[in-house]
Amino acid sequence: MQEPNYIQLMQRHVAQISANGSSLRNQGMKGMVAIAQAFLANLVLGGFVTASEVDFQARLDQETEVLQLAFPVGGQNFGDIRGF
Repeated sequence: MQEPNYIQLMQRHVAQISANGSSLRNQGMKGMVAIAQAFLANLVLGGFVTASEVDFQARLDQETEVLQLAFPVGGQNFGDIRGF
């Protein structure tokens, strides 16, 4: 197994502090914090480097939908998810 590099470690750290019990309080079901943290920690950020704002927004919508579908029913509010 390969050791995570600094950028991977930093991304995981940011995922853990941005998606936490406080940011997800009253947003849905149990387990949402772990789902959000894992998703954000593994998100390929290079995919957001685009030629236009339209392409960036499309990519953001696409990834938001992926995260939305990963959450249990009852915790799939698009607006709340986009807040991450």
